[in-house]
Amino acid sequence: AVENKQESGLDLLKILTQPTQSYAIIAGQQVGKTFQAQRIAQHWLQSGVKPIVIGPKWDRGEWQGCTLFGGEYNFEAVARGMRIIGEIATDRHADKNKSHKQQPIQPVFFDDWTAIRANMEKEAEAFIIDATTLYASVNIILYFIIHLDTANAWGVGKVGAALKNNFIKLIIEAGYDSAGLIDRNRNAGYIIYPGKTSKD
Repeated sequence: AVENKQESGLDLLKILTQPTQSYAIIAGQQVGKTFQAQRIAQHWLQSGVKPIVIGPKWDRGEWQGCTLFGGEYNFEAVARGMRIIGEIATDRHADKNKSHKQQPIQPVFFDDWTAIRANMEKEAEAFIIDATTLYASVNIILYFIIHLDTANAWGVGKVGAALKNNFIKLIIEAGYDSAGLIDRNRNAGYIIYPGKTSKD
C-alpha cells in the first residue's frame, strides 16, 4: 500500500480489509487509485476470497482472478452487478442459520464509482444508502474508487454529504518529479477514519 516517507507508516492493508467497514479510495487522475485497489484485491485472492469488481471500464489484464461486471462502458452490466450485490445482502440478512458476522467475506470494488454515479444517478443513490447500512453488517466489504474533485460522487444530494462520513477514506496525494510529471514513488497516502477530518 501507499507509504508516507515523512510519517510513521500505517499498516494500510490491515486498515483497508476490516469486514465491517466501507471504504473510499480517493485521488486525482493517474495517481494510482486502481493500482492500490488491485493490491487489496490481490490480498483477498491470496486469502482464498474472490472479489467482485463492478465498473464501466478496465484495461486488459486488470483485475485478474476477480469476477467482473461491466467493462466496455456497459452500464447494463454494471447495474446487473449492483443488483446482484443487493440480492446477496438480502439473502444474508434473511439467513436464519448464521449471524451477520458469520457470513463469508465478500469484497466488492467499484472501478470507478465517479463514472457510475455520473451515468446511473438513481441506481447509485439507492445503492450508496444501502451500502452504509445493510451491506457492511453482513461482511460485504465495499471499496469505492472516487476521483478527487468529484464531490457529488458520494451520492444523494444533501444526505450524501453526511454519508461520506461513514467511510474509511484512503486519500492519495500525487508526488511530482522535477519536470512536473506524476511520480508515484513520491505519492503520499493518508487515512481519514469515519466521522473524522484529520489525516493519519
